Amino acid sequence: MKHLQKIWVLGLLALASYPATARAWSYDLGLGFLGQNFGFTAAQPSGDAGTFGASSLTLNWNARGEIGSSGWFLNPWMAFTPFHRSDSDDSIEQRDWFFAFDLGLPLGESDWDFRAGTGVKLQSLSGNGGLVRLDNGNSTSTFARPSYSSSTLTFGLNAGFGGALPGFLDGKFRLDLDTWVTGAFSSDRRAWDLLAALSWNVGGSR
Repeated sequence: MKHLQKIWVLGLLALASYPATARAWSYDLGLGFLGQNFGFTAAQPSGDAGTFGASSLTLNWNARGEIGSSGWFLNPWMAFTPFHRSDSDDSIEQRDWFFAFDLGLPLGESDWDFRAGTGVKLQSLSGNGGLVRLDNGNSTSTFARPSYSSSTLTFGLNAGFGGALPGFLDGKFRLDLDTWVTGAFSSDRRAWDLLAALSWNVGGSR
């Protein structure tokens, strides 16, 4: 319930921004890439190490609304992993949701812009239960898999840049690159995620 309350607060802030941005809004849907613990060596579901951390496919939605004629814009966005990611023995399944609210500014006269803001990351874990035999060093032993589900909600800071791809289908496609950090003020708990997305304009004008 606490998790839902925090998500609702973020949603209400996004809705409250609409009257203040009566100028054009645009809406995009797309596919993306999530690399968790980017910059560190993390285990892949196969058990192999990966430079980009644990990687997943994402579905992305974002909106942009101009703030008057200043050039600044509001950018609420969401990304989630539609397919679960499993550990090496398929005992744990994981899904991730990102809900963010950014403030952005165009980079000069170009088609690119810079954004920064804050949001929440919801991570759910579920166990399949049952038994599994694992190597304990000298032989194999039987272990019980977890059969419960849990979720965690963390606040994060986001920064990124992106822009329309001119000359490609009338500039309807947009590329975005973002970094997401949780535990920013704790050297022991700080973690970085990388998000990249290619989206298609489905409404409004840029």
